[in-house]
Amino acid sequence: MAELSVRMTAAAYRAVVGLPAGALEAPESAFLARVVMLAHTRGWLVYHTHDSRRSAPGFPDLVLTRPGRLIFAEIKTARGKLTAAQETWLDLLRHSVPGVEIFVWRPGDWAAIQDALRYDGEEEGMA
Repeated sequence: MAELSVRMTAAAYRAVVGLPAGALEAPESAFLARVVMLAHTRGWLVYHTHDSRRSAPGFPDLVLTRPGRLIFAEIKTARGKLTAAQETWLDLLRHSVPGVEIFVWRPGDWAAIQDALRYDGEEEGMA
């Protein structure tokens, strides 16, 4: 697998390894950016439709892949609710694609997100 090199400021790195104060109330776009940054630093290939107005409604926010793994993740704020279209997409993907991993991630799930995106061989719970 090719190495991925990412340059970031110290502040950006701190944002990746732990949620800063106030992150639980951050807008969805800020939380999404943190998840994408973490995924990139851990070698995931990430797809996100930046302007979904012309896309099928409900398709998950993120598609992440590494050899042997495929994740579809919907990003929500602490109080955000899934739409019917989002529920349909996630349910269909969950039951149609063997081995696919489906998540709805919220800021309070940060430790679980770190575990889901951990490096190969990295112990669970490690940042």
